[in-house]
Amino acid sequence: MSLYGLRQAGSNWFLHLKDSLMRRGFRQSALDPCLFYSEHVIILVYVDDTILFSKDIIYIDEVLSSLKPEFQLTDRGGFNTYLGVQ
Repeated sequence: MSLYGLRQAGSNWFLHLKDSLMRRGFRQSALDPCLFYSEHVIILVYVDDTILFSKDIIYIDEVLSSLKPEFQLTDRGGFNTYLGVQ
């Protein structure tokens, strides 16, 4: 793992997240490498922000709980805008 602030830190963080998600059964989209999906959850990644989508909050809570030991997470709940899109 690289140190924060180095040029390759973002890339290394993404590879670590990707490996972690794939170990949890997520698949990476062939069309958009920042989109991961499983049977119940879709995850979009932009830099170091992620959005999780699911029909049931229970699945999102399960994913977040499994990632907490490995990543420092902040759950900001629902959202109205993302990347300037409402």
